[in-house]
Amino acid sequence: MTDADRDTADAVISLWRQTKALSVLFQVPPTWDSVRKSDSKNAVAMPYATIEVKKGAENKRLTGGVYHDYRDVTIKIAGPMAALGASVQAQLPAVLPAGPVSVINAAKILVLSVFNLKLGTPNNATLTFPSGARFVRWWPQNDGEIAKDPTAKAGQDIWVANLKGQVWSVRMD
Repeated sequence: MTDADRDTADAVISLWRQTKALSVLFQVPPTWDSVRKSDSKNAVAMPYATIEVKKGAENKRLTGGVYHDYRDVTIKIAGPMAALGASVQAQLPAVLPAGPVSVINAAKILVLSVFNLKLGTPNNATLTFPSGARFVRWWPQNDGEIAKDPTAKAGQDIWVANLKGQVWSVRMD
């Protein structure tokens, strides 16, 4: 993982931690690794999330050591189709539909309510990079279609949604 990858992942995780609704639903903030190695032998709290960051479109250089940087971010969320508990749903904002909703659907809706085209616009949250890079835009690449987890053991009710977006920032050498 490059410094810009790590910087982007840290900014996403920081915003995640600051978002109350995500903290209510997800017991643990997302991790960078695609496989939760620390939890491989233990039961993993559902839903859970991981983040993958990689180089996106080619950087655009400007004068003075400034460049536009593009990173492709994938937020993988996993959870069951089981109904979200009424007490948990009552703590979450009005972005969830009324009535029963599955854990994986609630997780997807809440993540998309933060990581969307409004990110960084007035009256909305923004990404703050530890390096001091300036956030320009989050460009959604999909809506996170939900599918049965192909790596789940037989009989497990685990579904995944991969939410993809491109992060555009301005950085200095």
